[in-house]
Amino acid sequence: MTQISAFFFSVILHFIFDFVFQGSQIGLHKYRLNKYMLAHGLIMSIAAAFPVWVYSRSIMYSVLAFIWILISHLTVDIIRVELNRKYTQGPASSLFWKLLGLDQILHVSALFLVFRLI
Repeated sequence: MTQISAFFFSVILHFIFDFVFQGSQIGLHKYRLNKYMLAHGLIMSIAAAFPVWVYSRSIMYSVLAFIWILISHLTVDIIRVELNRKYTQGPASSLFWKLLGLDQILHVSALFLVFRLI
């Protein structure tokens, strides 16, 4: 697997796990650093570490990717959820969609950094 294909694989996994498999319990109850937000962060970190391992076959790179995505994903999601709670009325608000778009740009950028550094 090439580096670029591993990156695209990680982006595809990101979107699958961030939207399709997130589940309503996690999606509706993520708030600050509660158990739902932590569960989501752990799931997203595993989804990111797997393509790193497939590409590099390095446990060290996979663990570093896991830690980086855990920290960055939780930080971005916590900030977005707080901004949504404070300034939007949910999906009916255009700001909601702008924040979601920015959220996804930041998540994909974090994945890009992982593959840029290995």
